[in-house]
Amino acid sequence: AGPRVATRAFAVKSAADLAKPRVLQKLEIEWRYWQERGIPWSIVTRAELPRLLIGNVAWVHPFFSSNGIEDKVLALIPLFLNEIATPRQLSLAGFCSGMDKLHGLPPGSSLTLIRHLLATRKVTCDMKQVKLSGQLPLSDLKVNQRNEQRRLA
Repeated sequence: AGPRVATRAFAVKSAADLAKPRVLQKLEIEWRYWQERGIPWSIVTRAELPRLLIGNVAWVHPFFSSNGIEDKVLALIPLFLNEIATPRQLSLAGFCSGMDKLHGLPPGSSLTLIRHLLATRKVTCDMKQVKLSGQLPLSDLKVNQRNEQRRLA
């Protein structure tokens, strides 16, 4: 069986908005809407949002689809996964620059592929703890073994 998907609804408001009667009325309507559908609903204040995680998701999300990534770059996925699984002292920028040069790719192609691998969870890291950037140590990235085992089965 695949991973279980749970639906939850959230209302994101500033703490100041929660003191306004009209906002509270609207939140009551929203709560009833989700309650009628049996979907858990919560209020979250902007201060509670994990800024680092949001920034990291914003950095990889546009690369979820492989559309726009050249086939010759996508063909390198197994090689990239193997390279990422091999311990080394490199930054993400150094690794990607080296892979671009080694494989005769236009600059940035390897970084695009890494962002795609992160967005599709073939490669993971603790996106709540590290900032995804060129300075990230390559050792912070991990190949998602469960994802690869499912693909090979």
